[in-house]
Amino acid sequence: NPRGIFAGDVDGDFAPDLVIANFGSSTVSVLINNGDATFAAKVDYPVGAGPFSVFLQDLDNDSTLDLVTSNFYGNNVSVLLNNGDGTFAPRTDFSTGNYPFSVYVKDLDGDSYAEIVSANNLSHTISILKNQGDGTFAPKVDHPCGNFPISVYIADLDLDSDPDIIVTNSGSNSVSVYRNNGQGKFATVINHLTGFSPASVVVSDLDLDKDQDLTFVNTGSRTVSVLKNNGDGTFSTKIDFGTGIAPLAVATADLDGDGVEDMAVVNSGSNSLSIYKNNGRYFGDFTPLAPDYPTGKYPYSLCIGNIDRDVDLDILVANGDDTTVSIFRNRDDATFVYGEFFYTGANPRSVIMADLDKDPYQDVIVANWGNDSLITFVKSYRYGYKTGQAPSSVCSADLDGDGYLDLAVTNYFSHTVSVFKNRGDKSGTFYPRWDFKTAKNPNAVVASDFDGDGDKDLAVSGWNANAVSILRNNGSDLFSARVDYGVGTGPTSIAANDFDGDGSPELLVTNSLSNTLSIFKNLAPPCLGNVADLNEDKKILLSDIVMLVNIVFNGGSPPNPACEGDVDGSGAINVTDIIYLANYLFKFGPDLVLTGGCCF
Repeated sequence: NPRGIFAGDVDGDFAPDLVIANFGSSTVSVLINNGDATFAAKVDYPVGAGPFSVFLQDLDNDSTLDLVTSNFYGNNVSVLLNNGDGTFAPRTDFSTGNYPFSVYVKDLDGDSYAEIVSANNLSHTISILKNQGDGTFAPKVDHPCGNFPISVYIADLDLDSDPDIIVTNSGSNSVSVYRNNGQGKFATVINHLTGFSPASVVVSDLDLDKDQDLTFVNTGSRTVSVLKNNGDGTFSTKIDFGTGIAPLAVATADLDGDGVEDMAVVNSGSNSLSIYKNNGRYFGDFTPLAPDYPTGKYPYSLCIGNIDRDVDLDILVANGDDTTVSIFRNRDDATFVYGEFFYTGANPRSVIMADLDKDPYQDVIVANWGNDSLITFVKSYRYGYKTGQAPSSVCSADLDGDGYLDLAVTNYFSHTVSVFKNRGDKSGTFYPRWDFKTAKNPNAVVASDFDGDGDKDLAVSGWNANAVSILRNNGSDLFSARVDYGVGTGPTSIAANDFDGDGSPELLVTNSLSNTLSIFKNLAPPCLGNVADLNEDKKILLSDIVMLVNIVFNGGSPPNPACEGDVDGSGAINVTDIIYLANYLFKFGPDLVLTGGCCF
């Protein structure tokens, strides 16, 4: 009895794998994609009693997707952490309300760790479980909703950059909306009427007005409904479209490549898949594409993704009563083959060209907002790397002084910039990312030597912070804590150049909502030396600690300027500087202190 299905890359090869919740056997099945839309034999993992829904998300920030199931009879959710290779550790269960029917996982409070939300059918509540930063969760906090909730979704409905919660209630024929106050706390629920027995809800921008609209199916009414977002988190009257018998699940995506999202619905009573084309002329302008496609028995859920690595989106359907998954391959026009060049990833937002492998031809780098990935095309090879949430901009620069170009990517919803260090072996490949905090909702990044120390620093614009963050390169592949500068409203683009001829780059930011250009003149004084770089090799390593030990205990020559050795800013070079530098290098201790004309 498979019930829930989710597609995601659990083993890091950038081919989406499948995870399926099996209600009858209280297991979750993992099917690894062979790369051609065929799958290896399933591997089953025990979960709580009666799993109905399954979700993939990185819960412990190790850049791998972990697994969560909602367990109907267990009154809990099971968390299975990824071992890093597509296998999973034994489950840990966390209590929810009674009969959790659906689960969704997303960062609700802006701390970069994803929370779990379940819709609890029998207790008429939702449960929120706060992530404690290591893939474990605090005790649940419950919120009332309508009667017999069966589906939950999370998205920013009111454009305040904080994710809100939406729940369908089959017993009260309503949709409940919980608006986030920005700290993971939610205002009083607002209910919207639906058809009879709403069963599944998704949130997407159906009319390209940048507001998140609602789509849900009504099992008892045999309809799918759309509600237009008015731009402030309130919604217009629903518009209904007929479906097959007993629709249970809906998904939206651009199935025909015209730039607007279409709808797909599975009908459990007629064993079919219905497709609705979005004509895009006005809100609710959908045309059913007849005929429906046959599925297996009792199709229960569906997901949309590029399974066969072509250029269009395919559909997977879990069939609850015959223990199968149906694959529908898109012909690139929203018609499907049921019962195979160059693609990037979902929603590419930024593309640049740079020589990553020193061959010396230009390679291509793409940041994909929709699937949190960075794709590089080097020679005839395609490489994929996991980013933070919603990568929005990418730039290349030699950030560590080894002569090879590294990459920096802004992550809009993680409020971070990711740095990918080039392996430096002429393969054009990169080590896993390091993340650094930025101002809220970073959307553009540029690299330049702002402090004159010979290392490339980063400047990042933050859309909702109306600020630009400067992250200074400390010379050891790490960046100091950011310093923010206010800009106009809605910064969208950033650049750096020496406009006044003094040898130091200025910073420019375009502000789309205030129709202004912000220009920051560089006031950095000349750099006399690099703090902690006692051997002046442009890196901070163990060898610098050794030199500091020789200076303090063996009468070694003091550095010139002296500020290179005064790493704690005390005004003297002594044993406390040795301890301070050791903690900084090996224990992630506090930042180095700049004194006497030194820089990073």
